[in-house]
Amino acid sequence: MNVVVLGCLERRFREEMAQSMGMRVAKSIPAVAWAILTASLLLRGSENGLKMLERGCPDRAAYSWRSNIAPLDKYLCVAVNFFIYTVRSDEGKWITGYLGTLLVSVLAFMAVEGSRIKSGLVLSATWIHAIIFQITGISVSFPLLWLPAYFVYDAGTRDPNVVWKKKISLVRVAAIAFAFLFLWLNAIALFFPLKTDKKQAACLLFLAMPILVTIVYLPFTTHPDAPQKKGHHGVIALHLLQAAFGLTWHLTALLYLFRDHEILGRVVQLFTSFRTEQWPAYFLLIDLVSLFLSFLYLTAVEDGLLITLVGLVGAVVFGPAFVVSAYCVYREQCISKALPRARNKRKD
Repeated sequence: MNVVVLGCLERRFREEMAQSMGMRVAKSIPAVAWAILTASLLLRGSENGLKMLERGCPDRAAYSWRSNIAPLDKYLCVAVNFFIYTVRSDEGKWITGYLGTLLVSVLAFMAVEGSRIKSGLVLSATWIHAIIFQITGISVSFPLLWLPAYFVYDAGTRDPNVVWKKKISLVRVAAIAFAFLFLWLNAIALFFPLKTDKKQAACLLFLAMPILVTIVYLPFTTHPDAPQKKGHHGVIALHLLQAAFGLTWHLTALLYLFRDHEILGRVVQLFTSFRTEQWPAYFLLIDLVSLFLSFLYLTAVEDGLLITLVGLVGAVVFGPAFVVSAYCVYREQCISKALPRARNKRKD
């Protein structure tokens, strides 16, 4: 009889696990579909846009950062020219600022989630994701690769029974914050009126910086005996700092609008039509909107439509980067509050 009971329990457990995994995979399908749609939008006008950027990269052009590996030098030159073309106009700077701050907020979220003690191999390899999104754009790689892994690993659960898996050491969080400070400084440098060679160097460094900062903190691992509460408090402080940076840019962007009231109209027009030289700005605009909507999908899955609508309104009032980081603060507070319930269950 005991064997029969155990067999039934085992079968039920497997069925529940299969159903749970099926739900996780189902959550990933809209994200993957969104990534494919985003990729198709990013490719719009790309042929003429890339030809324009390549014309600024003659084979024998001398740059201080040449590696003498022809394909690599060509890619780097095109990528650097991409950013230089984008920040030539006020609307390009406006878009770049919003995308840069949003990218840092999302990347900080990815870094934290990949640093938790049971995050899983795919989520923990944030530096690999940083390499991939330099090729595809983060608006494609985030919903196509990272979000599905996040859902499959069930990384968003706040069940007190498994909250111990959310542990992250305060040292690791501090290392992430320190590394991301350099990313912020580099992003700010893009807006300074630098000479051509220094502007090229700043753009090149901006390309490499997401990869570098996600490698710097790797030696600082989370020990199983690390105090969990302190780690959660550190994560909250990190995201609050990112939210402050995001809000600062949003206020700066409003000053741009006060100076030139037509910026917003020109940005909206990019959705429907753009000249070849405006293609880099169009690309980053799609990157910006798609990445933010991808993150809103995550909030809808985890906390429902009301929180998502609050985030949508908040993006207009406070900026998208602020909303992402503020949600991360709210989310971390929910995880932290689950700790006492987990301890009480263990006592029972």
